[in-house]
Amino acid sequence: MSDLLKKLAEKLSISTHYNYFYAGEKKECEASDELLKFLIKDMGYKADSQEDALRSLDRVEKKRWQRALEAVYVRVYDDIKFDIVLKNSEAHAPIEVFVAKEGTKKFSKVGVQFNVSDTKKIGSAEYEMLEGQIADKLLYGYYTLRVKTNEGTYETVLAVAPKECYRLDKKGKEKLFGFALQLYSLKSKRNWGVGDFTDLMNVVDLLAENGGDVIGLNPLNVLLNDYPECASPYSSVSRLFLNPIYIDVEKVPFFEKEDVCCEELKKAKESENINYTAVYNLKIGVLRKIFKRIQNKKNTAYYREFTAFKAKDNGDLKLLAVFQAIAHERFLKGGVFSKEESEAFSSSLGRGVENFAKTHVSEIEFFEFLQFEADRQLRLVEKEIKKKKMIIGLYRDLPVGVSKDSAEVWSDKYLYVQSSGAGAPPDSYFPTGQKWGLGAFNPVELKERCYKPFIKILRANMRYAGAIRIDHIMGLARLFIIQPD
Repeated sequence: MSDLLKKLAEKLSISTHYNYFYAGEKKECEASDELLKFLIKDMGYKADSQEDALRSLDRVEKKRWQRALEAVYVRVYDDIKFDIVLKNSEAHAPIEVFVAKEGTKKFSKVGVQFNVSDTKKIGSAEYEMLEGQIADKLLYGYYTLRVKTNEGTYETVLAVAPKECYRLDKKGKEKLFGFALQLYSLKSKRNWGVGDFTDLMNVVDLLAENGGDVIGLNPLNVLLNDYPECASPYSSVSRLFLNPIYIDVEKVPFFEKEDVCCEELKKAKESENINYTAVYNLKIGVLRKIFKRIQNKKNTAYYREFTAFKAKDNGDLKLLAVFQAIAHERFLKGGVFSKEESEAFSSSLGRGVENFAKTHVSEIEFFEFLQFEADRQLRLVEKEIKKKKMIIGLYRDLPVGVSKDSAEVWSDKYLYVQSSGAGAPPDSYFPTGQKWGLGAFNPVELKERCYKPFIKILRANMRYAGAIRIDHIMGLARLFIIQPD
């Protein structure tokens, strides 16, 4: 490994080696120059030649000096520091620092001790990097940090973290117990061949009656609408939303028994193995009938609740629904778009997307309706958990990534590495490693966005849950990116 590539990779937070255990022995793996070049390119920099690598390194090292503040600072609450790059004329004049808690616009002044940590001359201008230590104690959470100098005002995001993990109040219990289950595998006389949110509600009641406090679940996230057999809960099309297969259709307002074909229902329920295609298509068919019915009942409380649900959308729900509607259109055409259609719908910014959304309003609203009803039923489960006073309740599972053919990647492809995806290195079980085919965040871009996309995903999966598992813990501290063949 060349020293130049190693230095550039480390500047981009790409690890150049790692240790792992295989057959009881500790082994060290060092990335090859070719692999580093590939990963560096995926991060948006060139390193094919020594000249390219030198230019990229210069670009990376200058980058910090081209802005006053970083996009975000993540700090532990008892050691809150940040650095700021200022011209000499600013650095030696009075500096004031203010903070405002997330969700508020009320800024409070805080005391900061500044020290010069570095200097640099860029062109004819002299710059100083100051390290600021905030003396005031700040509560955990996110803040807007504002710095005022004699020449300008600068802002960034400050994330204040606790020193240790949250400690659960076990309400006097020595130990907690519960169930770990895959919701889709639950069988009951009343469900349609796949466990649903009513089954989950019944499990809550059963567990609470016996003193239990936690139900561990596989991911509940939405999957491909037209290919139900692509059923892996770890290959979602969006980690922000729920899989409609878990909707108890009979509990949806305005359901009528005549909506369902008895023969199809019998086939779905009696299958020895889970027949995802039969169950999902049966449910979606009935839900389409219900949706048409509620479109004519816009003066009902239920429809007003649906309207309110859509009104809270920050854009993600609409993007998912448009993605699903376009994917369904492609499915109806035999799974193939023309070259022109593929280009027009290649991403959320495709030239054909806006017009498609205007001409498919009802279809898009149907997919929004699916998310509304799934959310409504899961919220009722959480309400029951609170009623039963369970200490943890649902223990949800967050996948490490999403399908590369997902609404997440389609909606914001520059947020993800383009040519590779998440996986795992070799170990005793998989001597050649694992390629999961999952989209993975570009860490450089993610930091520029103040980690907000990841925070949004965390919050979506923490909703209605008392605990969360982060798959393989990857994505929180590190992530293995696997080069394609």
